[in-house]
Amino acid sequence: PNRDKQKQLWINCPDSNSRATAVYRFLLEKEISKAIVAQKFAKYLVDNKTSIKEILLEDPSIKHLVEAIYHVTGGEDGAS
Repeated sequence: PNRDKQKQLWINCPDSNSRATAVYRFLLEKEISKAIVAQKFAKYLVDNKTSIKEILLEDPSIKHLVEAIYHVTGGEDGAS
């Protein structure tokens, strides 16, 4: 219930920058561990890698992150 309310507030943000700011502000104000959030996000990515891979690879806003990961892992063939 409270979680759903918070998600709805974030969904109603006018753009992705406002949403990112609101989420980060929430983490800071509630003193939620960013490390735990990162771990949960990583698990989500692993559990959904087939369906989310194409979305991530085609997103121009994170292209530099994908390229950096490929650089340190030896490319897509090296990153399983």
